[in-house]
Amino acid sequence: LGFELSSVSPNPWNAQTEIQFELPSDGLVTFKVRDYTGKNVFSSVDQYLEGHNSIRIQRSDLGAAGVYAYEVIFGEIVLSGKMIVID
Repeated sequence: LGFELSSVSPNPWNAQTEIQFELPSDGLVTFKVRDYTGKNVFSSVDQYLEGHNSIRIQRSDLGAAGVYAYEVIFGEIVLSGKMIVID
């Protein structure tokens, strides 16, 4: 089992979404979301356990509708994707 993203569901989304990921071992995970201009609009750092995990994002965390890029960082590995917030 490695570090991998499972899903972003729902996507596109309006009120909240959940980013699911797998970890090969316990550790710190940094999560960052940037808007289309590259501005960091949300970030968190938390301890997670080996196996299946998820991060829930609320609309109030981000603000305006649009396309956002996210990164999930574990150790030296950065996994990224896009999500769409709709009105």
